[in-house]
Parts: sequence; structure tokens; C-alpha cells
Amino acid sequence: MTGQLEAIGLKMSVRRPRSLVSHQAFGTLIAELCDADVIPWPVDRFDGVLLVTDPYIDTIDPEPRPDWLEVPSGKEIGAYPREQWLEAVETALPHASAQPQGSVVLAEWTSAVSLDSAREEEARARIMSHKQIPLREQMPSLYQLWRDSDYIGREYPQLYDHLKRPAAALAGGPKFSDANFLALNPRLGFHLGWKPSQDGLFRWVDQNGQLMAESIWWQDGNIQVNDYSGIDQAGYEGWIVIATSAGWKRLKPAIPYFVVHRAAGRSIPDRDTEDGEQITTCVDTLALPN
Repeated sequence: MTGQLEAIGLKMSVRRPRSLVSHQAFGTLIAELCDADVIPWPVDRFDGVLLVTDPYIDTIDPEPRPDWLEVPSGKEIGAYPREQWLEAVETALPHASAQPQGSVVLAEWTSAVSLDSAREEEARARIMSHKQIPLREQMPSLYQLWRDSDYIGREYPQLYDHLKRPAAALAGGPKFSDANFLALNPRLGFHLGWKPSQDGLFRWVDQNGQLMAESIWWQDGNIQVNDYSGIDQAGYEGWIVIATSAGWKRLKPAIPYFVVHRAAGRSIPDRDTEDGEQITTCVDTLALPN
């Protein structure tokens, strides 16, 4: 079918995770242990490993990229000479400071990937958290924002008893699923007397129903596409957690020891390295916005 689609100028991304075989084998092992009464059913503690889908995330569609969110063009990603582009990774950090009008970004993850054969990538992340837990110098991802496979979107926000990290947002999703998410730390929401809304995505409102905070999952193109003719083209995807002006006014006094931790990273393929790519990263810290 792929050949027939390409013959008429259509391309479809096909994902075959290498982990799929081991995941199926692990599921079979758990099933055998349950049948033998070695472990009880249901096996709640293995949810993050066994699940390959999360209905709450998998049944929603991403939003278009917000106009205020800056991303590099396809021509800028991996610009020649690529070594200089890698070394100038700190120039990507200012993009991690943009704010929507009337709101404040609590956390963000953004990925920009070239769609040609080289697959260069520029990514960034930021999060409000305690000043003593900065982001690690690694390629920005939801894992850099302490993504936990025990956090499942369908169970949010009833995970708050497990949250010990002083951060404004949390990242989660089953280990073998693309159902990732980034959302307000429920502990903060409950502390401020807010409640989850039935509308929106991980949305919180106050007792009067006024919007306080929410998440935005957005896409611009498809970062999974590998189009050998896609020169100067790119795909983008990301998650953002924002607080409204009213929400930020109430939230800021509750996080006096928080700062904004930012990270940026760039990567290019390199067959001569053990990991098959060259990566450059940088991190910094800013004070909370007014």
C-alpha cells in the first residue's frame, strides 16, 4: 500500500516501535502469572508498563500551533554549516520565554524536526519548579520534565497523593504509548481550592467556574514523517501548561521558592558516534514573571 500511495504523491508515516515484541512478551508473561495465581488480578502496579493506550489522550485531537509560540523554520533547523548550528544552541533559549497575551506559561515542551533524510532536531523545555531542582543537560523531552509512566491521563488528577516534586506541572503517560501529557500539578490545584473542569484539556476552574489553568497539546505537521524530498520542511509538536491572569495572581504567592528552569537542545545524525547522533544542550534559570 505504501508504494501505491507514494505513486500518487501521498506519504503516510508508519511507526513500528522496536519495543513492541518485548512489550507483547512481557504482557504474555504477566498473563501466565495471573493464570497461575502467582500474582493477583488486576495488576494495577503494572499499568504504566502494560498499557499501550490511554483513552483520555488518544481520543482528543491536537490544536494548531498557537500564533504566539515561536519555532524555527525548516530552513533554520540544521542550517549549514551544521557544526556551527549545533554550537549555537543557546540561541534557541530565548524562544522558551514567549508568553501568550493575558496568560503565563507554567511549563512547555516543544520539538521541531526537519523532514528530510537528515532528521535534525531542535527542542526546548521550561518549567516552574523549586530553584534547587534544575533541568538536566540532555535533549529536551517530557522525560526531562520528570515524566512518570505511573501517571495516566485517564486517572488525572487523582495522582496528587504521589506527587512529591515541587514543580508547577507534571508529565506522564504509559511507558509503551504515545499518550503523553503535561498538566498542572494537581497538588497545587487542590491547594488553591480549584477543581478539574469537565471541559477542556486538564483544565482547572475556581469555585465560580472561572478558568484558572489548562493544558494545550498542539501539532504543526507530523514530526514522525521521514520525507526524503522534504528539504527545508519541518514538523512541530508540543505541550504547554498555562495559567490565566487570574490563575497566576493566585498561584504565584503559593510558589515563592520557584523559578523558571529552561533547556534547549539540538541534534544531528552521526554514524561515527555510539548513539548515532551529535547533541548539544544548554540550560539556564530565570526569575518568575510578574
